[in-house]
Amino acid sequence: MPKTNNDKKPIAIITADWHTAIHAWRHHPTLRGDAIHSLKQIVNRAKELEVPIIAAGDLFDNRSPKTDILMLTAELLHDVNGCYVQGNHEKVSPPWMKLAAPHWNHLTAGPVALGYSWDAYGIDYVSSKEALQSELNRLADDIYEREAGVSNLLVLHQGAQPIVPVGAYELEDGMIPDIFDYVVIGHIHEASRFSLLTDKGRTIGCLSPGSIHLQATSQPQEKYMFILCADNDLKIEKLETRDMFKMNICGYTESEVQDKVKKLISRKPVPDKNKPGVIARPIVHITADETTSDNWQKICESALSEIAHLFYSWQEKNEDGIVENNEFEEIDVARHAESGFHYAKDIFQKREPDARVRSVVEAMLLHEPDYHIYEQIKSSFL
Repeated sequence: MPKTNNDKKPIAIITADWHTAIHAWRHHPTLRGDAIHSLKQIVNRAKELEVPIIAAGDLFDNRSPKTDILMLTAELLHDVNGCYVQGNHEKVSPPWMKLAAPHWNHLTAGPVALGYSWDAYGIDYVSSKEALQSELNRLADDIYEREAGVSNLLVLHQGAQPIVPVGAYELEDGMIPDIFDYVVIGHIHEASRFSLLTDKGRTIGCLSPGSIHLQATSQPQEKYMFILCADNDLKIEKLETRDMFKMNICGYTESEVQDKVKKLISRKPVPDKNKPGVIARPIVHITADETTSDNWQKICESALSEIAHLFYSWQEKNEDGIVENNEFEEIDVARHAESGFHYAKDIFQKREPDARVRSVVEAMLLHEPDYHIYEQIKSSFL
């Protein structure tokens, strides 16, 4: 039977892992604007297509989003519809989205009709396979039987068997009730399409949309939004993100480092005038080790610091001989946390506010709680 125009009609934009924050980069708190820029693109596209947005969890970067982020999110979402589940990063009761976008549907409250005979169901993040299975069984009991001619979409935020290591997932073959036709799964920051088996052994398509912006240099630079059509087809559209260049100079002499930098400059790692100011300045991620020339950082900063954000990784072998990368920015939080703390403490005691120091201290508290000086920081700055 030939497809009709309605079969090809877009019905929703699928996203996940917004991690909305002013400073969303894990180890680089001086960067800002990436999350908001990506979300703006998604919202604008939803308005153009006149479709809702489906968001599969981790819409905020933590359980206590700042007021300015809630206000920005509210401003962006006020005239676009959507539905969502909560992820492990922002899960609270009631959800923050009730404040930021009260007109959006929390899928745990019941199904949402997307149009063109598609209904969306969802479950907030749970921390175990047993808890997830219980929630899936509850959904199956609520739906009871498939309505003729209606396609059911399931939205989750979980680790899934094919795309995360053994022991790190809650969802696996045989768990999804056979009443569903497609599954959207947030949590993994790299986009992928895969399949699982339902509890009746039927193969069901799954989409992990990935995150909408970069938060670490280890992530793929390409980020996407997915447009679901009434015929179960997916259209993929790339999001505009910050440019990133990588340069490994492990074992390089001074002259070799200089040559490597010249070659990198020929690739033009400069601010992109076609991108908004907040993400126009690119990232250059440089990896060095103890065999690299002593002057490597001076050479790189002299040539590149005015045109790009410089991120560094220090490569070394652990006790088992496995190579590890320790990533840092201007203040080496990972390797010099104690000196960074004392510098910050001096600034605060002199009552000279320093946004850079404050952001580094905040990053220490939020993302590196295992440092031995954690309690010192906590007692001094909170």
